[in-house]
This record gives sequence, structure tokens and C-alpha cells, in this order.
Amino acid sequence: MNSRPFRDFIWQAELDERKGLIVGKTYRNDKQCKQFVKAIAYVERNKIEQELKRAKFLSVLSDGSVDISVIDCKKLSPFQCSV
Repeated sequence: MNSRPFRDFIWQAELDERKGLIVGKTYRNDKQCKQFVKAIAYVERNKIEQELKRAKFLSVLSDGSVDISVIDCKKLSPFQCSV
């Protein structure tokens, strides 16, 4: 679901329900999708932060590019070594 609009969450939830997953009706909108993404990002960011704090050695690789719509994309990739 990379770079997809939050509106897609609605039809994806409908598709999941057709496949037998119980999604429910309460949170089936783009506003709640945004909240879910924020909550997941918060938890994942904290996990990564804790891993990096425990690392004895750390290296960061940086790269950038411009995509077809002339949007500048930056990427930071941390590498760690916990001996």
C-alpha cells in the first residue's frame, strides 16, 4: 500500500470483508485510516529508535532522487551492529 491515498482504505476494507475478514463498519473511512497509519508509524518508529539506541556501532547511508512527477525523494538507511 505504498503511496496510496487514504480513500483506498474504504474499498480495501470491503475487499477484506469479502475474503472473510471481519472489519466492522465503525472505522471504515479515510479519516480513521489516517489515524491507524499514524498509530502504526508511532509504534514502529519507537521500535526502531530503541534498536538504534542499543546498537554499539551505527552507520547511516543517505540517498536521494527525483521521481517522474518531479518530487524529490530522500532516503536514510541506518545499519547497526550489536555485538
